[in-house]
Amino acid sequence: MSDSVPEGPPAKRDDETSPFPLERKSELPPPPEAEVTGERTGPFLLARERSSPGDVEAEASLSPKPTHLSATARRSRRRIAGTLFGHTLVLAALATLSIVRWSKGLATPPELALAVLSSGVALVHFRAGLRFSRVGRKQASDAHLLAGALGDLRTVIVLKAVALFLALTLLCFSLSMVISLVASI
Repeated sequence: MSDSVPEGPPAKRDDETSPFPLERKSELPPPPEAEVTGERTGPFLLARERSSPGDVEAEASLSPKPTHLSATARRSRRRIAGTLFGHTLVLAALATLSIVRWSKGLATPPELALAVLSSGVALVHFRAGLRFSRVGRKQASDAHLLAGALGDLRTVIVLKAVALFLALTLLCFSLSMVISLVASI
């Protein structure tokens, strides 16, 4: 095949006609660091770190030290985690009761759908509670734990909105069935 595409990036043009501003010749004098290393860096210069024994000590002094949570923060963390675990227990109990009623043949399909949804919300509550209970114990992952816990709470809100919409839809459907039955009598 004679019309093959050349491999690799296109060749850079080093003149004023280049469509890309960083490829044009710079009118600025090269920075002092470029003269030392002999590199052409253009208008931007990336700082290079030199490793020396003094730099290692400076980096060690700048590393994050573990911080302890205040009594108020610990109390808030326990309260939030306890509330989430309490919600987990209530939702898990609701799901268990609905599944038991289904196994005995007493529950309806909407109740089974509510049991499945409540068990899913219970799992997300439990996960958020675990993450909140771990915040402040490991310094390196506090931000990740907090962001994950807040993401789990966002998921809980969405799932609860879906459950509310499902419940209201089923309630309106049931109410319209009852009204139509009463009207037909």
